[in-house]
Amino acid sequence: MKKVTRSFFSILLVNLIYCPFLTLAQSTSWTGADDDKWRNASNWTAGIPDLNTDAVIGDQAFTNHPSLSKGKGRGECKSLTVGNGALAITFSIEDGLNITGTFTIGAMGTVNDDGGNIEIEGDWLNSGSYVAPGSNRRVYFIGTNQTIGGASVTDFDKLYIEEGSTITLAKNITTSNFIELSGTLDPSTFTVTGTGDIDIKGGGLLKVKASTFAGNYSHSGSTNLAKNTSIIDYASSAVNQIVDNSISYRILQISGAMTKSLAGNTTIESDLIIKGGTLDLLDYSADRGSGGGSISIEAGAALKIGGTNSFPLNYETHVLATTSTVEYNGANQTVAFEGYGNLTLSSASGTITKTLPSDALTIAGNFTTSVSAGTLDFTAANNIDVLGDITLGASSTFNGSTFAHSTSGNWTNNGIYSGCGGTFTFNRAGALLSGSGTNNFGDLV
Repeated sequence: MKKVTRSFFSILLVNLIYCPFLTLAQSTSWTGADDDKWRNASNWTAGIPDLNTDAVIGDQAFTNHPSLSKGKGRGECKSLTVGNGALAITFSIEDGLNITGTFTIGAMGTVNDDGGNIEIEGDWLNSGSYVAPGSNRRVYFIGTNQTIGGASVTDFDKLYIEEGSTITLAKNITTSNFIELSGTLDPSTFTVTGTGDIDIKGGGLLKVKASTFAGNYSHSGSTNLAKNTSIIDYASSAVNQIVDNSISYRILQISGAMTKSLAGNTTIESDLIIKGGTLDLLDYSADRGSGGGSISIEAGAALKIGGTNSFPLNYETHVLATTSTVEYNGANQTVAFEGYGNLTLSSASGTITKTLPSDALTIAGNFTTSVSAGTLDFTAANNIDVLGDITLGASSTFNGSTFAHSTSGNWTNNGIYSGCGGTFTFNRAGALLSGSGTNNFGDLV
């Protein structure tokens, strides 16, 4: 009895150890020995593929080219490889196909999409030929991080990027009908061409990585932002970018690094989000079309305002991180009353005056002035409290008037401070006062 019991438990232990491996993905190859039908087990080396099976077409000799016949039900597999060997083969899809892994079309493969929907959770790698004649040929990307690549340009009819999916291009693509974007499309250094529209649904995010919008999206169709949560993101960290002002933005987002400059006056219907890099308005405006929405400048990001413009208008909510920067670098400008992180006043030439707000101003970071040529003059219209450093550049004059100002950082003055009628307080122990300028303090605390 003891011997039998030990054998029983030994067998049980072996089953517990090895049974999980029985559910691992299997592989089956197409032979077409019977006919052209995908759903005929006799046409496969290891039976009809399912969602746990890698299907391979064209890796060995075959009798018939495969077809997912219309009305016979959707096909399914884990990964699908077509024509990646030495044999030229054509796979026709009349009904739909579900792929939970990667779809590879090799150099010897041709896929004719004759109807139904292709749903894919993995990558799309096309080095052969994908043909979608007619209309209403739909490809759905329903995974998470997915790539469209391969050696061949894929011409999609209707391309859907679903919520939760981020598609990164590793090859140019074309569209003859449309791209419907509920997830994220990252073009990297590649281009979307063709006659199709790009429809950005609610929560959809279209990234721009080239120096211009057309550098990534040179399609002749429209770019449509359907909802207030539709986003276009100028996201390069490698090149400076021009923000296309011909687009009617819902959410305009600036991210990555480098400088993004407006091409002209730009209207935003919902939000302006500056997540990284610098948005340079130049002499143009980025106002909201009507009251509401928000403008935010996140940590380390910057907004430059040129011309005679002030802070962008009509945004109901303003969120400026303590390490963000707003720079007024145009001609005569009015500095808006904001809860600034870092504030910079600058000019390139001429005799420039910046008008400060009449409300008491608190700057969470540093206060800096910079003059390339000419002079820069500004006069306090209320108390100014700077929690970081104050740096006055050469040829700039800070008129402190009769107000009480303070800093919790260092003071560097290479220009002129004129504040004999007011009070200046240094709050930080060991603060450094330096520079080659003139300090005309009144009461000094």
